[in-house]
Amino acid sequence: MNSLIGLSEEKLQDILIDSKRIGASIDFIRMVEDALQLKNDLKEMNTYLN
Repeated sequence: MNSLIGLSEEKLQDILIDSKRIGASIDFIRMVEDALQLKNDLKEMNTYLN
C-alpha cells in the first residue's frame, strides 16, 4: 500500500482500469481503490488546511 501512495493519481487510475480489464484479484483492486481514496482525502485535507 505504501508504494501505491507514492504514485500519481493518474497512474493509480491507469492501474485500476488495467487491473479490472485483466481480471486482477478483488483484493488488489480494492487496495488500489483505497490508495486512490486516501490520495483524494489527503488532497482535500491539504486544501482545507491551507
